[in-house]
Amino acid sequence: MSHGYGACHKLRKREESTDTLLRDRFLVKSVAKFCKSLKDFGERSMPLFKDQVRYEMKQFVAAAFVSNEEIKNEDIGIIQEADRRLTNALATKNVSDIYENYSLSFNRLVVLMNTSEPKRHGEARLLDPSGVIRHTILTPPFNSSCIDEEDMNFLQILTEHFVRKFEHDRFIVCMFSHFIPCTESKHQCARLVDEFAKLNNEVIISSENVYYETDHETAWKVMKSNDRIYCLPPKELCPNSNQSTPLYDVDEPLSPRMLRRENRARVQSNPYQRPEKKKKKGFSRQKSYDLRT
Repeated sequence: MSHGYGACHKLRKREESTDTLLRDRFLVKSVAKFCKSLKDFGERSMPLFKDQVRYEMKQFVAAAFVSNEEIKNEDIGIIQEADRRLTNALATKNVSDIYENYSLSFNRLVVLMNTSEPKRHGEARLLDPSGVIRHTILTPPFNSSCIDEEDMNFLQILTEHFVRKFEHDRFIVCMFSHFIPCTESKHQCARLVDEFAKLNNEVIISSENVYYETDHETAWKVMKSNDRIYCLPPKELCPNSNQSTPLYDVDEPLSPRMLRRENRARVQSNPYQRPEKKKKKGFSRQKSYDLRT
């Protein structure tokens, strides 16, 4: 099995190339329909991980390799087909044909959890199976022990399923991540997505939350600066959402004070749901007074 960076592009593209920028190619509602469907699908799949994952489940990446036509026509058949298999798995508790190593695979669609041994984020598992991108972008240098030679090469597998159906490899990687791709020094998922899109296929990315160690302004800026990446902000993903999980509009980042208020309001609305982990800070009587005002 090939793990080389860009190996999926040995097959040349048969479609005519387009000069239209990715962000100008589709209606926002068409992109949002795909991303929202991936979000819902990923969340529905979480119960299947409960007996397999030994840590608190929040972060996941749900991704599909799709064609321009599928997005333009809002054809989510790929997700609907996977959802039928998911429904059966949830009913029978039989995941033998879809589950392997913190992942659920459905031909051109995959749901990925982070792995703890070795430590890898879902974006890296999908887009950088060989670690070549991480070797390039990470400081300090990438630790090759983070490569799991036994893990499935999702990039190659999903590419092969796409080529088998469309007879070309001009797919778009459409991704939903619960947390925006991170800026953590040991992972740098936002930069990884950026580098992948520069050298490989176009990417559509959406998310709904921010991990406390991620600089979401930097992450969003890195990805939005790339014309080969379509960044769908949370306000477009769920414009009428009333859910308790805060949707951080990374085009207009919330201040630390507002983030604290969002978390406090969420705990008050659901006392059994823990807020996102925050770094501990020393007690300040003045700050305590500010939070009450």
